[in-house]
Amino acid sequence: MKDQVVQAELENEDSADLDAHADIMSREKELTHKNLGIAAGFDTLAETFGDVVYVHRRGNTMQMPCCGKWSVFNAAEMMSEDGPYYVRCTNCFHDIAVERSCNADWVGVSVSKLLDEYNELSNFHIPCMWNGKNNWISRKDLTEKYENFLKEKENV
Repeated sequence: MKDQVVQAELENEDSADLDAHADIMSREKELTHKNLGIAAGFDTLAETFGDVVYVHRRGNTMQMPCCGKWSVFNAAEMMSEDGPYYVRCTNCFHDIAVERSCNADWVGVSVSKLLDEYNELSNFHIPCMWNGKNNWISRKDLTEKYENFLKEKENV
C-alpha cells in the first residue's frame, strides 16, 4: 500500500514537473522567436547603409572602424549615459563615437562623425554587404556614398 502511495505521489510530481517544463519551454520558444525576429531585424539593418553604419560586436568588445582591431567597451555604461559615447581603440587610440542602439552582434557608428572627426584616417573598416566583399572603404568612397545617401534622403 505504501509503495502505491509513493508511486502515486511520484506520478503526480512527474506530471506537475512535465507541465511546468512544458510551460517553461513554451515561454522560451516564444521569447526565442521574438529574439530571433529582433536579431534578424538588426542583422538586416546592419547590412544597410545610412546615417549610421554597423560594426561587429562580440560581448563587450567591438571591431573598431578605425583599424579593424577589437577593443573593449562598457555596454552597460553606454546604454545608461546621456550624450555621445566614445570607445577608445586599444590599438590605435582613436576615440570612436558610437550610437546607443546596439544588440549582441552590432554597434552603430555615425557616418558623419567618422568623416568629420577622424580626418587623419584615409580608410575605414566597415565589413558590410553594402561595401561589397571589402572590409575596408576609402574616405573618398565613404564620403561619396554618404553624400549620395543624403541626396536620396532629401528627395524622399
